[in-house]
Amino acid sequence: MLDHHGRNGDGQTDPDGEQGDGRLHTVTFTAGTSYKTITVKVIEVASATVSEGTEIDDGDGNPNTKTFVLCKGTGNATVTATANPTMTEAQLANTCWTTTGGTGTAKLTRTVSKATAGSTTVNFTAGTSYKTVTVKVIEVASATVSEGTEIDDGDGNPNTKTFVLCKGTGNATVTAAANPPMTEAQLANGCWTTTGGTGTAKLTRTVSKATAGSTTVTFTAGTSYKTITVKVIEVASATVSEGTEIDDGDGNPNTKTFVLCKGTGNAIVTAAANPIMTEAQLANSCWTTTGGTGTAKLTRSVSKAAPGSTPVNFAAGSSYKTVTVKVVEVANATVSEGTEVDDGDGNPNTKAFLVCTGTGNVTVTATANPIMTEAQLANTAGSPPAERGRRN
Repeated sequence: MLDHHGRNGDGQTDPDGEQGDGRLHTVTFTAGTSYKTITVKVIEVASATVSEGTEIDDGDGNPNTKTFVLCKGTGNATVTATANPTMTEAQLANTCWTTTGGTGTAKLTRTVSKATAGSTTVNFTAGTSYKTVTVKVIEVASATVSEGTEIDDGDGNPNTKTFVLCKGTGNATVTAAANPPMTEAQLANGCWTTTGGTGTAKLTRTVSKATAGSTTVTFTAGTSYKTITVKVIEVASATVSEGTEIDDGDGNPNTKTFVLCKGTGNAIVTAAANPIMTEAQLANSCWTTTGGTGTAKLTRSVSKAAPGSTPVNFAAGSSYKTVTVKVVEVANATVSEGTEVDDGDGNPNTKAFLVCTGTGNVTVTATANPIMTEAQLANTAGSPPAERGRRN
């Protein structure tokens, strides 16, 4: 008659041939000096993890599923499982243990490439036990700003963009998106970094429109990145190519008036932006220019051929500069007394008056067009005093 008995995992005899924890079963059959021992290992997937990355809450409340986030880059991440009882790759080769997903054919390990963004699920199964690891390789998919006009930054790099918006109130918001999609909470402790702008969030930063300047916000996930430069512009200055500035009397530093004399050609009114911008960069932006001749944003011309007053206004949001160009001519001139006589030259711009000898002065008075005061004409070029008096 054969004698059989079992031993459990701690070496104690188990009359029923079963181990205490139900996973390791040893059965021995003995006949005198001959025997046969059978060990049965009931295996389960004990654990599974990945060689790098940050675990995030996958929201399913299942302890058998885990999700890890790592950033796009070079090389591979390795997903590794362990069996209980411990098993080698060779021991699992032709067993009921199955592994799916990732790259490779091994039972206990699979690799996931970091070269391409995406989501890869690796599942280890042993009967009713399993562990599932999802690896999300993330990249910065896009970044943009809530308002403004994109301009060519000239670097030919699709990962960098520049936007122009005008000075004003409130903030512009720079926002990035991850691929695969991720929430702010899921990125909180991972490899994704954000610099620049105001705030500490990973996916958004703000830029104040209250002050002119250039702000760069960069979102980085491993080897992927997106950089947004936000230029908040204002009208820094405006002036005219010739003429004399006069006090326009309004006490406003954003408005200026220049006087120049009637002549040939044009005077050029020119503005400058802060930060510095070219004509092309302002072409489709919030910057507006009105008045004068032309369609350019930064320059307008004013003809000197005819007298008149021409305001040119440059505006960028709440900032502006207005230049008024007064092209003046001598409209008329006359004398306080006397008789006009023909001076014989046929020139309407010259007049002769006869005044008899006496006491006091005769006052010769001119008027300007547009109308100007003595003070306004004081330092202008080519302008004699408006009044002279003498009696011969």
